[in-house]
Amino acid sequence: MIRDTINNGSTSEKQAAFDSLASINSAEAGALLIEALNQVQSGALPQELHLDVLEAAANSNLKSVQDAFQQFDKSRNKTDWKQTHAVTLFGGNAIRGEIIFRENQAVQCRRCHMAKGDGGEVGPVLDGIGSRYTREQILESIADPNATIAQGFETLMVTTVDGSIVAGTRKAETATSLTINTPDEGPVDIDKADIEATETGPSGMPPMLHNALTKRELRDLIEFLASLK
Repeated sequence: MIRDTINNGSTSEKQAAFDSLASINSAEAGALLIEALNQVQSGALPQELHLDVLEAAANSNLKSVQDAFQQFDKSRNKTDWKQTHAVTLFGGNAIRGEIIFRENQAVQCRRCHMAKGDGGEVGPVLDGIGSRYTREQILESIADPNATIAQGFETLMVTTVDGSIVAGTRKAETATSLTINTPDEGPVDIDKADIEATETGPSGMPPMLHNALTKRELRDLIEFLASLK
């Protein structure tokens, strides 16, 4: 029954089937997981199932599966996030991903980014990102935001003559004033005559933000962002 689902089911049905194998202590379940692990390693298994297979194998109580997974795990470079998180690129759920975008307090995407007409303006508007960026680039923008910073969204830190510091992104500028879009206060207008110094810095988005989510949460978030065409 499970093999039939794995061979002929929808993506979500196949994912659920692999999830169930983690708790089945039978020779057939072990054989299916080991077979799937080999297919992950060879590239024969669709990418949208890789995460489910690896998590099922890692959680299995069968010694044969544990041994196969440990052997597979040794072949991976665990210090390279591009390799360890490649399993998050396909197979997510866009509906769950949108909830993460709007509500997850660990990443707070909505605080700085706008999507579908709702969100903050400190970072780039994300509508259309699925057409402009590959999934690999979307993952990179989350894990290593300083690799490619969207023009105009570098952090700008302004020190005024009274010692105040305003940090954010440049929203507008005239001959006499500068408007900085800050994460907490929104747009702040500064008279240029009051500026002591300005300094540009990296992206205001924290690096390695992918670690704030589980791989399944990240997979869903990437699916949502990729759906924004």
